[in-house]
Amino acid sequence: MNQLIIIGAGPMGLYAAFCAGMRDINGIVLESSYTYGGQVSALYAEKKIYDIPGFYNTLGKDFISNLYQQYLRYEEMMPIKYNTMATEIIKEKDYYIVNTTKGTYYAKKVLVTNGGGVFYPTPLETKGFTDQDNVLYHVDKIETFKDKKVVILGGGDSAADWALELSKVTREVSLVHRRDNFRAHPATINEFLKNGKILTPYKIVEVVGESKVEKIILEHSKTKELINLEVDYLLVFYGIKTNKSNLENFGLKYNDEGIFVASNMQTNLEGIFAAGNGATYLGKLNMIVTGMGEVGTAIGQIANDLYPDRNTNNIYSSILVKE
Repeated sequence: MNQLIIIGAGPMGLYAAFCAGMRDINGIVLESSYTYGGQVSALYAEKKIYDIPGFYNTLGKDFISNLYQQYLRYEEMMPIKYNTMATEIIKEKDYYIVNTTKGTYYAKKVLVTNGGGVFYPTPLETKGFTDQDNVLYHVDKIETFKDKKVVILGGGDSAADWALELSKVTREVSLVHRRDNFRAHPATINEFLKNGKILTPYKIVEVVGESKVEKIILEHSKTKELINLEVDYLLVFYGIKTNKSNLENFGLKYNDEGIFVASNMQTNLEGIFAAGNGATYLGKLNMIVTGMGEVGTAIGQIANDLYPDRNTNNIYSSILVKE
């Protein structure tokens, strides 16, 4: 039987697998998608992260790559099962049954690090849209947009951040928002205005083009004026939808902010823990650095439970890790 099942192979899941291996805990990591890295890999691979201690800045893809290399040290102890979604957790006397889309697994402990569920971008819904090739929901490579005409839809941080980044390489970039005011940080908007164009309050009412969108039609939210914009790429940042339906089958207490946890990151069920953006408590901050700390706390408690006579939580990694 596995000692631990980790649900989710995003940043917190990768780090949790490393921490578990370092404390001689074996098990598996269940990942619902085809790859590791979670939201950082899917949406922010080319975005710089500035608030990770010890780094002046780092690209999202580089951060995930380093986490994965760190995880590989204990890959044999905590292998990742891809395309495997946890659908149900059943409590037995002293262990848990975890049903998935690929079979059933058993473990003494469970750690949920799935970021709050399976996430996907809110899709574009407008006249003429048929999933054309040049309508995108994330940026893989900035070079793709070099010298192109780009229109970005959205008013949050993702829309504004990418508008600013792409303004450095595109021929023209326009940021379209249906309201006059942005949710994004004002400093980002002000910096973007030096090289980019903002259209507010406009909403998209139609896209024109078959395999690729050639132009879009915008309608002013107040005057109903229509304008046409030619595009090479249309980026949609309407936010992320999260599917938390499986949490109902886990037996956990949660709300829209996440799974309720105690100070040791244990949920309402003894032996099931949660960490990262999918966990919540009074004063919670959804940051990478806080999530990593939560992982350390959870794995520390799990190690104590599994090995009550062996205290490894106050030993330095330089002693625990064997080269």
